[in-house]
Amino acid sequence: MPMIEFDDATPEVQAIYQEVMDTFQMDDVPNMFKCIGDNISILKTFWEEAKSSWMRNEVPAPVKQVMLFAISFFGGNKYCALGHADAAMKMDSSLQCADLVSILRTVCDPNGTQKLPEKFMKAIELSLKINFYNDYDVEEARKELIRVLSAGEYREALAVLHWGMRANQIIKTNVCPLEVDNVFDNQDIAQMEKIYNLFWSQAGKSRGGV
Repeated sequence: MPMIEFDDATPEVQAIYQEVMDTFQMDDVPNMFKCIGDNISILKTFWEEAKSSWMRNEVPAPVKQVMLFAISFFGGNKYCALGHADAAMKMDSSLQCADLVSILRTVCDPNGTQKLPEKFMKAIELSLKINFYNDYDVEEARKELIRVLSAGEYREALAVLHWGMRANQIIKTNVCPLEVDNVFDNQDIAQMEKIYNLFWSQAGKSRGGV
C-alpha cells in the first residue's frame, strides 16, 4: 500500500501530520503514519492513542522506548523494533546495544542482568506473556503490576504497551519502509535471533506446541 506524503494528503490528514511533527520535533512524518494516511479514521484514532500514552510523564521517555522496542522485537516487527531501539539510545546515551540485548534476554531468563528498572522489566515481561501465552493468568499479572508500579506508572505503562501492540499490528499489515537500519551489529543480531527463538519456544509450549 503506498504511503501518503504530506503534500498529497487531505487537509485533515495534513493537520494530524503537522501535529505529529510538532509534538516530536521532527522535520518529516514517520512512515508508520504515512502508511495509514489514506484512512483518516484509523489515523486519527492511532494518533489520539499515541498522545494519550506518550504525553504523560510517570514513566521516563527512554524507558517507554525500551518497552516498545521489546514488544516490537518479540512481535516480529522490525520497523518498530529498530526505530524504538534507535530512539532509546539517542534519549539515554548510557544505553548501548548490548544493554538492549540483555533486556531481551531477561524476558526469557529472569535471572539475567540488565539496566532497566525491575518494575518496568516486569511490565514488559507480563505484557508479552499476557499477549502471547495462552495459559497465562491475566488477573494475577494485573495484581503483580499494581504491586510493583505506582498508580500513575501502571496506567501509563499499560497505555504505552497497549498502543505498541496496536502499532505492531498496523505496521505489519501495511509493511512500512524502514527509516533506520544497521542499529545492531552481526554479533548482536545472532544473539537476538537465539533469544527470539527461545521466547517463541516457551510461548509455543504454553499454547500446546512443541
